[in-house]
Amino acid sequence: MTLSIEDLKYKLKNIKLVVTDVDGTLVTSDYKISPGLPELIEKIKEKGIYFSIASQRVHSSIVPLAKQLELRVPLISLNGSLIQDVGGDTILFKGIINSKIVDKVIKLCEKHFVKIALSYNDKIIFTEDNSVFKDFFPVPDAEYLCINSYGPFKDGILRIYLTGDKKDKILKLKKQIKPFYKTGITVNFYRSQSHSSLYKLEIYPSGVSKKKALGILAKHLGVKKNEIVVMGDWYNDVELFEFGAINVTLKNGIMDLKRKADYVSPFTNEEGGVEDFLNILNNSIN
Repeated sequence: MTLSIEDLKYKLKNIKLVVTDVDGTLVTSDYKISPGLPELIEKIKEKGIYFSIASQRVHSSIVPLAKQLELRVPLISLNGSLIQDVGGDTILFKGIINSKIVDKVIKLCEKHFVKIALSYNDKIIFTEDNSVFKDFFPVPDAEYLCINSYGPFKDGILRIYLTGDKKDKILKLKKQIKPFYKTGITVNFYRSQSHSSLYKLEIYPSGVSKKKALGILAKHLGVKKNEIVVMGDWYNDVELFEFGAINVTLKNGIMDLKRKADYVSPFTNEEGGVEDFLNILNNSIN
């Protein structure tokens, strides 16, 4: 149930950390932020409040945005697989896939002629035969690296991406990967939103989530649950809204989040919804 503005302002008086999703929340559909946001975030930081990001994007993709907003605390990327500051000097968590699993999945893809790319630290890496990933699944500002072989990189993989235009083949591959689940991985299947003829598998360590990552970040900063605001709009933010913080979504947020929200901005991400809430926060703190 959403709070009244008066009750919301009262709860916001003790806030020490704001963590927001990026796509569909912090930025517009053309990856821009609202004009007044940098100055507003600076005002909030001057009042002793940390500001960070929790995104499904690879780390290198959110670095330019973090630099624009002058964010110095660690950022959550890949839905919780990596918690690292802009320069990589502070790394709080890396959810690495067992190298033996990486090797087996690569061999399965080669056998079935399925395209594969890997998240390695803050980059997306691929071989020349798999360069389709950069063309069909572009990530704004992400650092891509074309390599000769996956071999030297198998020990530091955070995510594995597989794609193909045959739904049955991708689902069959998922079934063949199923025996690996007991080694602690999760495999998600979905259809590409940008290219409806392509299907994808995404593989990552079990237990990795934005919610778990927020707990690690909060402990690092010495912040309690009731001193945190989380902001999101999509299904990968649902677990984040179960953390126990103050939950904020926008007009364009999914209904599952609106049901859990303490505040729903009357504005979308295209209309400055984050700026709307941050103005309330700024005015709630002396």
